[in-house]
Amino acid sequence: MVLYPTSRILTLIFYGWIIIVPIPAIFFLGFWFLMQWLLAFFDITGGVAYWAHIGGFIAGIILALVFGLKRKRARDSRLGL
Repeated sequence: MVLYPTSRILTLIFYGWIIIVPIPAIFFLGFWFLMQWLLAFFDITGGVAYWAHIGGFIAGIILALVFGLKRKRARDSRLGL
């Protein structure tokens, strides 16, 4: 989401039959994050796993911003992109 926001994810959609559709990563991850957030709030059994996913997702974004963008810029300049 941070390093490759324009990437596409091949996604299976079940609507009568199976369709494989490329979806932008930002939409797919946004939907996934929203589902984790909703399930964490409305799960009556505690929802610890959902909160762990949310925390890991946020930590990954922060770490990508801190370390990943710097490495990506260095790699792109080294390759002349």
